[in-house]
Amino acid sequence: MKEARKPQMDLRGSCDLGGRPGSLFVSPDGAQLFVFDRESSQVSAVSVSRWAQLERIDLARPGSPALTFLGGFDDAMFLAGLPGKVDVFSAASRRSSGAILCSGGACDLAVLPELRQAVLTTVSGKAGFLELLGLAPGRSLGRMELPLPPARGTLALLPKHGLGAVLLRGSTPGDEMIALFECRAGSEIAFLRMEGGVRSVAFESEGRFLYAASHDASMLEVIDVREQRVVERVLLAGEPFGVACDPVGRRVWALCEKLGHVAFVDPFDHAVFRRTQLPGLIGGPNRVAFSPEGRLGVVVEAGEGGLSLIEAGGMADGDYGEVDDRLELGRDVADVAWSPLGEELYVSSPSTGALLRLAVDRGDQLMKDTDLYLMDQLLRRQDAAGLKNPLFPP
Repeated sequence: MKEARKPQMDLRGSCDLGGRPGSLFVSPDGAQLFVFDRESSQVSAVSVSRWAQLERIDLARPGSPALTFLGGFDDAMFLAGLPGKVDVFSAASRRSSGAILCSGGACDLAVLPELRQAVLTTVSGKAGFLELLGLAPGRSLGRMELPLPPARGTLALLPKHGLGAVLLRGSTPGDEMIALFECRAGSEIAFLRMEGGVRSVAFESEGRFLYAASHDASMLEVIDVREQRVVERVLLAGEPFGVACDPVGRRVWALCEKLGHVAFVDPFDHAVFRRTQLPGLIGGPNRVAFSPEGRLGVVVEAGEGGLSLIEAGGMADGDYGEVDDRLELGRDVADVAWSPLGEELYVSSPSTGALLRLAVDRGDQLMKDTDLYLMDQLLRRQDAAGLKNPLFPP
C-alpha cells in the first residue's frame, strides 16, 4: 500500500508593502488580499494572481482615531475606532459603505454566517455590552449589558448551536468572570466567577462544554454549559494562553508557553492524549489557524519566527497532533490566513513590512489549482445557480 505523503509548506513569494502589515482578510472569491497596517489607518489591496500590491487605501478621517480590523463577512470588512459605531468597508468599491451604531468602543466581533448576523462586544467606561448585529443590512438587533468590560480577543462563538462566551475583566487583579450566553436578543446571560488568570475560552463542537485556559493555574477549566458551572479541571505541564476546538477531529487544543507545546484534549473524558513540543510557542493573539476544511492547523511559533503545520483530523487517528512540517521564517508574524482552497498560506510580517505567500503541498489529497478556482468563481458569477463547495471538487 502506498504511504500518503505528509503536507509540507514552501515559501513561494514575498510582497513588500511597507509600513507594518497586520490583520489579513481574503476576499470571498480568493482573488485579493486586504492587509491592514498596525500603526496607521491604511489597508493594502493585493492581487493573488499577480502577487502585487494594487493600491494602498487611506481609511483615516479628519480628527478620527486610527481604525482597526474586527472581522469580515462576504464583501464587508468591519472596522473599530470610531466612537459609538462600527465602520463597514466594502472590498468591491474600496470605500466605506456605511456604519453600524453601537454602545461605547468596539472590542471584538464574531460572525454567525448562516443567520447573516454577528455578535459584538463593546467597552463603555467600567462596564461593557454584548450587541447582536444584523449584517445585511447592517443594524442593531439587540443589546445586553455586562457588569465588567470584556477582555479583548476572548469572544468565542459556536454558531451552529447559537452559543457564545466572553471573558470579563475588571481593574482589580483577580476580578474576572466568564459571560455565557445564547446569541439571540433578550436571552439571559450566566456569569461565572473565575480564578487563575483566564486568557482564552472555546466551546467543544457539540456545545456541551466550554473550556477556559487558566494561565496562572496551568490548567484548563471545563465548564458544563447546561449546568453553568466548572465540572472538571485538566492540569497542564505549561501555562495555557490559548484554547481552540478543531473543526474536524473534535479535539481541544491548549496552547501552552514556558514548556512550549500544544496539549490535545479529548472532550469525551477531558484527558490529554498527546503533547506536541513547539519550542518557539509564546503567548499572543492569532497563534493557530485551521485550514478551510479543518484537516490541518498552522501554529505560529513567535519565539523562533516560524510556523508549524499540525494534523487536525485529515490522517489516521494515530497521526493526530503530529507536526507535518515546520518552516523557520526568521521574522515576526502578525497574522496568518488560508486561501479558500487550503493550498496556500498568507503571512504578514510587521517588522519587515512584507506579506509572504506559502504553498501548502497537501500530500495525496486532490486539490484544485488556485487559477482554476478563480476561473470557477468568474463562471459562477455568470451562473449564480452553479454554487459548489470548492474544497470538495467533483
